[in-house]
Amino acid sequence: MTDLASIEIFSSNKTTLKETSKRKHDGADVFMTESNIEVVNFDEVKREYMKGIASSETPASSDALYLDNQGQYYLIEFIVTQQAGFFINADSQSIRITIFTLTWCAAS
Repeated sequence: MTDLASIEIFSSNKTTLKETSKRKHDGADVFMTESNIEVVNFDEVKREYMKGIASSETPASSDALYLDNQGQYYLIEFIVTQQAGFFINADSQSIRITIFTLTWCAAS
């Protein structure tokens, strides 16, 4: 299992799931979850990565990357939509979680 803390771009972008869920609604901050589990802010990872390459296009990214105690990685995307499979609250906000396994190739 790869230790996310050993990868600088991940360790420098740690935050809480609550913070990665923050959205603006009518000028106020709204959180789609109150969870304080530690995650990597994947939007910030993308921004930091894109600074280092010359590209006129910005790729899409998930909001957060979470590693559970069993070594399973989760990409988390918060979605504001009227037609969602999972509803968080009356504002029809949803969260989509993609489960995947990462294989990291490291030069030794």
